[in-house]
Amino acid sequence: MAYEQNTPGDDIIDLRDVVTKRDELIERRDDKDQEDPLDEDEVTYLESVKALEDEIGEDLDSAADNEPVMISDDYFTAYAEQLADDIGAIDSNAEWPLNHIDWEAAADELKADYTEVAFGGTDYFHRAY
Repeated sequence: MAYEQNTPGDDIIDLRDVVTKRDELIERRDDKDQEDPLDEDEVTYLESVKALEDEIGEDLDSAADNEPVMISDDYFTAYAEQLADDIGAIDSNAEWPLNHIDWEAAADELKADYTEVAFGGTDYFHRAY
């Protein structure tokens, strides 16, 4: 069973889904009567989730409840622009001054509120409370 969403490399990861997948895989792994053992990708996924939990520094279930989103480093600038639009900080219908905003600089400043973590070889930003 290969997971196609919320896996390392995705632009945005929802930790609630990661927790659900983790729990399903652990249940299958620990079921002595299971006829469908975990494949190599699933074992690697579980290892990545454990390493993520160690990096976040708190229980993954709690992290998912408090702030479920992780944004990949490569996508963070686009995320910052969308966030600015979502919270009404900019008028997305205006051409000026939007076409002159340094979104990379804005994203770099926003990163101060986030912690960088790795998940399966991809760097993500997670906002912890």
